Amino acid sequence: MAIEVKLSNGKCWPSQKAALDHFQQMLGRYADEQAVDDAQDHDDLAALIERYDLAINAGTPKAGTGIDHFERRRYGSESFSSVAFWVVRTRGDATDFSHAVAVRAQPKSDAVQFTAACWTAVQPFLLAAKKRAYERYGDDLRRVPCELTGASLTYEEGHLDHVGMSFAQIVVSFRAMRGWSHGVPVGTITTCSDTYMLKVFAEPAMAEAFAKYHNAVARLRIVAKRAKMSAAVGRRQPEVQRPIQI
Repeated sequence: MAIEVKLSNGKCWPSQKAALDHFQQMLGRYADEQAVDDAQDHDDLAALIERYDLAINAGTPKAGTGIDHFERRRYGSESFSSVAFWVVRTRGDATDFSHAVAVRAQPKSDAVQFTAACWTAVQPFLLAAKKRAYERYGDDLRRVPCELTGASLTYEEGHLDHVGMSFAQIVVSFRAMRGWSHGVPVGTITTCSDTYMLKVFAEPAMAEAFAKYHNAVARLRIVAKRAKMSAAVGRRQPEVQRPIQI
């Protein structure tokens, strides 16, 4: 059953999907670092962030003591960047927020937050591994063949794919080793930072432990970002022609 989404400014959508489409299209209308200068867009985002703060009580309210304007900004590493809306407050500081989480009006589950922290912990290793792979296997134009299609891929077109054990399976296995199959101890994951949306482990030692485990068991290959990954279903233990070392 579709869940209606209503905002305090009177905007209403018949389903969460319709509301998500509205804000995703809005995000696409702006360039990186561009301020949201349309009055209606600003009004919708202000109402959306109010919905976010009402639904998610942990951490500092995203609206702070007042909203000056919104911007589209890019965050993350060179190889794993994403874009999001940021709210710039009247006192000059800024923070990002997830319009998808705000629309759904519910915090992310324990499992999702844990997986996000694991992903943050290994990003530097994955980025370094990808760079080494292109240096080792790249042709004169620094292109590497896709393991699925054979097509030559530039660095930007290539994607690191986990083979054998998916990233999610590695996370589940790590949790099981810790005895956390049915929940993670309180305080293991930090709440959303007031200036950054990425989830991280509260203790650096935990991030190091997961990265060490991941790097020991992960098998990686280069595939096209837009490759039909269904082609790999049923053969998750293929021979990797160009193995990638972490």
